[in-house]
Amino acid sequence: MYMKIGATLSMMIISILIFYGSTHRLSKKQKKEKWTVGVITAFALFVGVWLLFDPMLKSPSIVTEFLFGPLRPLMEPK
Repeated sequence: MYMKIGATLSMMIISILIFYGSTHRLSKKQKKEKWTVGVITAFALFVGVWLLFDPMLKSPSIVTEFLFGPLRPLMEPK
């Protein structure tokens, strides 16, 4: 149980750093872009925590594969 809490806190900290790193370069007038980055980061955090607590759940795995599947060729070593 403590491992999952630690992993959840770690994912939250990483998500905050990703959000800050992505939005600190944007100007104050770019509110839509900041909201977009925030929503995508929050969705990724939600799916990550969901899969952490229930790894056999098929629904988030299918959604994750659908959203991030096209990026797989870019991430695989050549």
